Amino acid sequence: TLLVPPQDVVGLLSTAEVFTRYLSLPSEDPRELSAMALYQLEGALPFPMQECVTAVKILGPVGEATRVLIAAVHRPVVERLLRVCSKAGLRVSRIGISSETTGYWHRACRLRQGAAPESGWLFAEVSPEGIDLGVLAKGELVYMRQVPRPSLGLEELATQLRETLHAYEKERIGPPVSEVSVSGTVEEFGPSFVERLEALLELPVHRVDPLERSPFKE
Repeated sequence: TLLVPPQDVVGLLSTAEVFTRYLSLPSEDPRELSAMALYQLEGALPFPMQECVTAVKILGPVGEATRVLIAAVHRPVVERLLRVCSKAGLRVSRIGISSETTGYWHRACRLRQGAAPESGWLFAEVSPEGIDLGVLAKGELVYMRQVPRPSLGLEELATQLRETLHAYEKERIGPPVSEVSVSGTVEEFGPSFVERLEALLELPVHRVDPLERSPFKE
């Protein structure tokens, strides 16, 4: 339906399809970090490691350790995505996990609005499955966490945002957070939820819509 059909696309996988862990590991060597991360992940997976596609991203130092983000996806999920794209004449150049991609979406939305902080920036994507939370510093993901969502009100959302801020500040891994952006299923919080969140967090809060200019929004 696009005026100019793309050839290379980025595939996106939802939180429910990706098993992620955020680890602090005692090494600086990329090969050692990858091996240690995969070893820790293996026992927690619902599938054998041989049936998964994995990726390890080194986020940076924290004290005497290194922060690492590891993701695993059941291979049939990836094969399904590639098959769908292939039938549509599209070539997948990259697959992004939910938290990392959400952060970049939020940054793109804020740039369209005319501002995006270079300091620490907390983002949250609310969905029926849970909340993806992360901190971007100078445009890079430096901290993330995911919270299941059995039930969620505005007060609980504010609590999870505060806990993320405190955990990020405690690890001293980047500059202070100067603003917050929120997306997803937030209509239930009411029309004035941004102002209420700002009062609870004492930080500027922005609502962003990653699909705002997408032809697929409907």
